[in-house]
Amino acid sequence: MKKINLILTSLLLSLFLVGCDSNENGLNGGNSDSGWIQFDASASNAFSTDANVAIPFSLPYGTNAQGQTITYSIDAVSGNVPSDQLGTFTTILEATDQDGTINFTPIATGENYTLRFTLLSTSNTDYQIGLSDGSKQITYDLTVCNFAVSASYTGDAYSNDLDIAPGTFGPYTSTFTPVDGEDNTWTLDTTWGPDFVFNLTGGGVPQGSFPYESTVVLNSDNTVTVTAEAPYSGGTGSYDPCTDTFTLNLGQALFTGTFTVDVVLTGN
Repeated sequence: MKKINLILTSLLLSLFLVGCDSNENGLNGGNSDSGWIQFDASASNAFSTDANVAIPFSLPYGTNAQGQTITYSIDAVSGNVPSDQLGTFTTILEATDQDGTINFTPIATGENYTLRFTLLSTSNTDYQIGLSDGSKQITYDLTVCNFAVSASYTGDAYSNDLDIAPGTFGPYTSTFTPVDGEDNTWTLDTTWGPDFVFNLTGGGVPQGSFPYESTVVLNSDNTVTVTAEAPYSGGTGSYDPCTDTFTLNLGQALFTGTFTVDVVLTGN
């Protein structure tokens, strides 16, 4: 009997604490169709050329039986922001849906800029924006990156495999030439620098030997594919549109030893 009483007491205490938490945050704890709206993340980057950027928000608690209209604002944080992108707007979360998106179309300005989306209110009075204790995400920063791959890049080639630190061999210039008829594809006159092999071998070959000509493809998810003919073997990498920087890892069959070369190319 004591055991049963103890279990009942614990259960009642738990219910009391949950109820207190709901009330302290302004929620209608007795209504199953009540809760809060929040962003699912705090920030992201987008291309200025993107047709649409979907910013996710959710209703993690409640059934949303009636549906609701969410009001939000867009404010400038930094950069040259087009004025018609700023203001107060609405989006609809359909009945029974618990996940929604704010759809936004960036405008290219020739430079990077950052916007802040803030959830303001909802048309359903049984719901609120975030919690009163400030524990839920109600702002979202979107950095719109000017998508413009440069014609030339300053390169730094090194090798973690060989314990060659960045900056050891000095900078070089790599020229990007667009491939006709191909989107986001360029040929490079040199990928790891014209004198990388000269430096690596201590002058064992003439300067300008084995410059590692390649073709670089920028994929839609900002990953990069590098293809090259023997004695090179291509590689992979990523592109940061906000800093116009390619970070690559290259394979090679020029040397008998197996190692890769790391390359950072920064737009000029």
